[in-house]
Amino acid sequence: MKIYYNSLQNAFILGDRSSRRLRGPIFVHEPLETVEFSNSTGAVISCSAQGYPEPSIRWERRDGNPVSTIPGIRQIRPDNSLVFFPISTDQYRQDVHAAVYRCIATNRVGSIRSRDVVIKTDCCYATRKAKCIKQEFLKREAL
Repeated sequence: MKIYYNSLQNAFILGDRSSRRLRGPIFVHEPLETVEFSNSTGAVISCSAQGYPEPSIRWERRDGNPVSTIPGIRQIRPDNSLVFFPISTDQYRQDVHAAVYRCIATNRVGSIRSRDVVIKTDCCYATRKAKCIKQEFLKREAL
């Protein structure tokens, strides 16, 4: 082991110079293009990346707006998984359960974006006329 100066980090580092090369993020696990789940089971969508320095992971919607936790509906875990909880019919939200998401991995070298992930929930919701409509018919509106 040697001590060397890394001008990009403005620090002295103990280790092998070659092991500390900056690397942009690459996906270790990229989410699938389509995730279908039942309202009674929910779903977990994983996304992970590697690089140097270690990339941070965030989720965004198709329009670029960040995804945040909605208690009891959707959560971003500390391991960066996007979780959709089991829901009842009255908890169905088209903006959450019939939407398009993407995973973004970023470090100081750059950013990568996953393919669009289309969420499809096999869930019905009641309209004002008390009809139950399958979510499948709503997927066109999400795209």
